[in-house]
Amino acid sequence: MKDGLQHLLNNLSPYDCLLAYHALKFKLEGKFLENPTGFFHRTIGDVDVYLIVMVRTKQPSYVTLESTGCDIEPEHPELLSLFEECRQAHPMAFDRFTLFVNRGAIQDSFQAYMGKLPQKYSIYSNPCLLFYMSPLQRKKVMNLNISLLDGYKFDEANMEEDAKVITDTWIHAGPHELEQTKLKLKYCPSVLVRHGADAVGFEISSPFGTQNHLFVLEEHRRKGIGSAVEMKLAQECIGIGNIPLKFVELWNEAAVDRTNRDVSWTRNNNANGKPLITDTIHYVAQ
Repeated sequence: MKDGLQHLLNNLSPYDCLLAYHALKFKLEGKFLENPTGFFHRTIGDVDVYLIVMVRTKQPSYVTLESTGCDIEPEHPELLSLFEECRQAHPMAFDRFTLFVNRGAIQDSFQAYMGKLPQKYSIYSNPCLLFYMSPLQRKKVMNLNISLLDGYKFDEANMEEDAKVITDTWIHAGPHELEQTKLKLKYCPSVLVRHGADAVGFEISSPFGTQNHLFVLEEHRRKGIGSAVEMKLAQECIGIGNIPLKFVELWNEAAVDRTNRDVSWTRNNNANGKPLITDTIHYVAQ
């Protein structure tokens, strides 16, 4: 199996399928074994499709669906067989899961497949934009000299006290989230800032490579901590061979505008140069 995954990684351009690239990389490094992960692949014409499922028993599982192109017939038989193979291999994951998928034929095909299942689902979608760092941006970020105001310092996150603060301040935290936060701190790059002994700013990253939950306590904002943490984490990600990337939710218009103007980030666009929307779709079996 390891040889097959290595073959997939070797033949995958990370900028085509950023989530799949990092999930494969972490798997081959022996990380996140606590969450069983399945990898599924099809080549349809000139397009490669990658479907990855990370099974989480106490929380919704994660499913990512990416392709190297958009020229795929909706509900192509190979797509439908890919979805069915994944569901048969990991039926428990399909009780509750969050799907990450770009809008287009592949998303439409997955929704059509789900709609034909006997099981019915409640569905909630949270659309996002994906931003990443190009090779030139990564080089410039690695040359940054990142500093903090007097009284603040970068430090390692404590697996107990700090993990709880990180979890309690995350808008998307659910039941049993602390356990997942600890896994992210164990296996993924993270950055934390202290004022005295207190954690006042931080950001962690996920098994799919995304930087998430950039947060600064209210009384310590407007001091450059957020920007310093984000760029420091990007350096940490680059240092282990990852490509910095992040999702910005469309409802957060200020963050979308700020990131669109940030020279350190490149927005993921379609072939026409328009923003490519990634839907995070939450499925819960009824």
